Amino acid sequence: MIYQDDPDFTSTEDHFGCCLFSTAYLALKATGALDQFITDNMKSWLATDEANQVIGADDYLENPQAWLDTVAGPGKLVYLDTVLPADYVPQQCEFVVDYIYNPDTKFHHFVVGWQPGGDCEYDPLNSDNGHGSYTAHGPKTYIESRRGFKLA
Repeated sequence: MIYQDDPDFTSTEDHFGCCLFSTAYLALKATGALDQFITDNMKSWLATDEANQVIGADDYLENPQAWLDTVAGPGKLVYLDTVLPADYVPQQCEFVVDYIYNPDTKFHHFVVGWQPGGDCEYDPLNSDNGHGSYTAHGPKTYIESRRGFKLA
């Protein structure tokens, strides 16, 4: 498993990039290509999309559809062009990334499959406790909203 705080990813320093990594992880899982979620591929995708201005300030996605096309291949996934509410339930063939908030630290973070208590299917930070980010494990953390896409 790769993480945005791996030393290989200098372009995602200061712990930005959680949206990119979470979306890439889930896009590859959705298309049955999770074995492609490796350092060399991620570095290539980041370089391509930084050059094409798909990635904006603090590594947020300026063009989420273009990122999905880069990672999963053109025409495989369709970005749901909206901020989805926290209680949004994905429909058949839809997938969501959770945007969580820890009011104690005032930090936001993107993860996949967040559960109260901090367990996540995928947390793009691999903090020194080996169990993901402190934001995900905050006792008052909650899902603030979601981002999603569906199979084309």
